[in-house]
Amino acid sequence: MFVTSIFYDVHTYLIISFILTIFLIFKFAWGKITQSLQAKIDSVRSLIDSLEKQKKDAEEQMEILKRDLEEYKKIAETSVFNAQAEAKRISEKSYIIVESIISQKQEEYKEVISKIKDSFSIELQNRIIKLIKKELIKKMKESKDDREIQNISINNSTKMIEDIVERYANNC
Repeated sequence: MFVTSIFYDVHTYLIISFILTIFLIFKFAWGKITQSLQAKIDSVRSLIDSLEKQKKDAEEQMEILKRDLEEYKKIAETSVFNAQAEAKRISEKSYIIVESIISQKQEEYKEVISKIKDSFSIELQNRIIKLIKKELIKKMKESKDDREIQNISINNSTKMIEDIVERYANNC
């Protein structure tokens, strides 16, 4: 009676079909499933290795760029300092030249004035002296304007160099 009741029981067939399904899966499909999973694991590992290598390369490139940036900053600072020193030297030299020209012209005007004084009347001499003074003031203002233009040019050059350095630093 026990034997016949087992064959008529649904649960027995379920257990047998489950065991048969597990056996078939392990026999025919398990190797393909494990191969597929292993292939996915290998591709993920190779992707991780590739990303780590790219990260390492990027960090090396970043270090190289940082060193280059520091080097360029030093070069730019040196260039700015040299440009400022050269501009100051040129300004001082031009100032000395302008001063010597002014003093030379003043001496020439004094000689001209003394000659004129000797040859003209006092009223005429006074008029001429006023005109000469105006001319001297005008010449002095022109030379002062020239010096101011030179200083403005020097300041503009310095600012332009600083802007180039700043743009380069911002781009990096």
